Amino acid sequence: MILTLEPFVGVGPFEFNKQIIHYENAFSLTKETDGDYTCDHFNLEYPETDLYVRDGVVSSINCYEECIYKGRNIIGMSIDEFMNFYELSPVGNVDELLFEEDNIPQYVYEFDQIGLQVWVKNREILNVIASGADEEE
Repeated sequence: MILTLEPFVGVGPFEFNKQIIHYENAFSLTKETDGDYTCDHFNLEYPETDLYVRDGVVSSINCYEECIYKGRNIIGMSIDEFMNFYELSPVGNVDELLFEEDNIPQYVYEFDQIGLQVWVKNREILNVIASGADEEE
């Protein structure tokens, strides 16, 4: 499966505002029960992807290994290369988060132009969260 981003539509075969039941039957999704989620959370093992579901429909998609946009995989790009290649600028403040496991800050950039939240560590994109047009994260 290739996870290609279509802004505000979906990533790969997964579309925003579609019932999760369609994907549960077609893919090996695991429903996460651990963690403090404000919505249902489903995981696809390969390529590693999380689907966040509200009221039975997909609201956002988190990609960890692959997210192809305009022919390039965003995951692993430097944040500078991402902004230059796609001619995008982040909206609002860039959030800084510090996780205990390695004590290295991660930065969260919002690119509302394409409905994408980009997580960066050491200037490299670790994962992206795509959302539909009406989604507020």
